[in-house]
Amino acid sequence: MHSYILVFAVICQQSFGLRKHADLDELSQADDIELEKRIALPHQFEEKAERLTLERSSTSWSTHAFATTGKPSYLMGLVGLKAEWQDLLSKINNGLGGPCANIPMCQPEMQNKRSKKFVAEFNQMLRETGKAPGWKLTFYSRYTATVGGSSIRQVGTHSVTDANIGQFTAMHYLTFHPETDKQFLERSENVCRTWDRACCCKPEPNPAKCEFAWSEGKCCKFKYGNINKSGCRQKKWRHFEKSREKVDVSKCTNGPEPEAPPLKFYEFVKDIGDEPAEDGVSKYHPTTASGEELPCPIP
Repeated sequence: MHSYILVFAVICQQSFGLRKHADLDELSQADDIELEKRIALPHQFEEKAERLTLERSSTSWSTHAFATTGKPSYLMGLVGLKAEWQDLLSKINNGLGGPCANIPMCQPEMQNKRSKKFVAEFNQMLRETGKAPGWKLTFYSRYTATVGGSSIRQVGTHSVTDANIGQFTAMHYLTFHPETDKQFLERSENVCRTWDRACCCKPEPNPAKCEFAWSEGKCCKFKYGNINKSGCRQKKWRHFEKSREKVDVSKCTNGPEPEAPPLKFYEFVKDIGDEPAEDGVSKYHPTTASGEELPCPIP
């Protein structure tokens, strides 16, 4: 009798051990599947183009290139976008690179405009193919300029600044991030002015009449300019002159793409080779030859 009980116990122990190992194997497989799913999800990244050449003259042109290997390329490959990513980089790098026989085409605002066009096409492809849903790619630039001819003279009781933009350039970036991220990455601030963005709306009950976005009975769009000074009353947006109500950026869900700011909004730097501030806010205050800070506006 005792021997039967012993045999039964051994069989039960072996069965339990086999079941235990089977359960562990199933858990391990489930963990592997979950890990693969997490790896295959899009990951946020930012990449800065390397500046290859910089012309230190009034023509102010430069050439740049994004790396075609590294973390961004690896992450895009994980979500099945390796070929599309490489094709995009080839187009952008061709537009950012030299030689600059046609110098205006190598100036920062043209490099920015061309690259944004390629990125818009890439994002359209993402929407049409359903790859990386809820994510978008953004190309942006941070612009810098030096101030030349700096002096102050008195006109009656007023001080007048004699200054002009000397050299100018930009650094270029790509960032892959969720569509819900509404940060304006090309905000540019110097000691005198701030280039910013605002979501501006006007009353409109019919959504079909809105060129960009409709929200809560209003047509809404982004406006760019000296928002701190004038809010939504920006002179250059005459076609949207009635869009004067500034609202939360979440109400603006579509275009237009920001253009390059005017030179007077560029970040001021002491030397044209200096890189822009990471937050787009220049701390440098241009001075005269004697070291006296120039009063605003500059120029």
